[in-house]
Amino acid sequence: MCNLNHLCSITDGSCNCFLKDYLENMKKPSYGLFYNYSDAQLFQNIMPLLLSQTERFRELAESISKISSLITSTCKQNVLEKSLPVSGQTEEAVTEKAILEHISSPVARYRFIMKLSGDIPRPAYKDRAFSLAVNIVDMNGMEIKLQEKVVFKVMVFTAESPVKQLMVNTSGDKAVLGSLESEGDCTVIFKKIIIKEVTSHFRNGYFFLAIKPENADYIKPLVISDLIVKARKMVTGETNKRKKMENLSLNEDRISEKD
Repeated sequence: MCNLNHLCSITDGSCNCFLKDYLENMKKPSYGLFYNYSDAQLFQNIMPLLLSQTERFRELAESISKISSLITSTCKQNVLEKSLPVSGQTEEAVTEKAILEHISSPVARYRFIMKLSGDIPRPAYKDRAFSLAVNIVDMNGMEIKLQEKVVFKVMVFTAESPVKQLMVNTSGDKAVLGSLESEGDCTVIFKKIIIKEVTSHFRNGYFFLAIKPENADYIKPLVISDLIVKARKMVTGETNKRKKMENLSLNEDRISEKD
């Protein structure tokens, strides 16, 4: 066997005829698991495709990551918007038209309207009673007398959207007391109306006072805007008077409910 060539077939060690071939074979690339040239060639053809696909997968992963970040950001924004007051429901004030649509029949055809007789207090004061009178007139403003008496109701609405009737105050008590119903065929008088809430507790700072006819769609409801109700300091001697007035109003409410 040759000293430098273990492939040599000569056993006495004197021949080096395979040394050149051995060195040339050492320079040739090894294809590892490929058993022949065709396998190696196939692998060389596939490698660029695999590298290209790997690059595309990397780009796809980056795109998915960006989309995921965008979705997360959008979800956080939606949660934040839901937790904040909606400007269209709190900051935007309700109009007289919105109140009228809320308390009127959608198919009503009015033949008569109500006209305020005198003025309402501006401002009104919390717990201080005031009276209110309206006249029934035709569409030309002429006073008329109905063929039969109609019941009219007083309601107070906040000025914030959506339309909401003021039922209780911030203390949980009934917000509007007094003679809230009255019957008439020409002039309708509400002798005592007591509001137990101040408008400063609400964002827009005023109320709507509405008078609605019951079961009389031919009479247009009256909506009075910009009703301001302020708190007032009690002077000596008014505390007992106020309690008597509230008790009287509650008794009238109970009598009305029984009727």
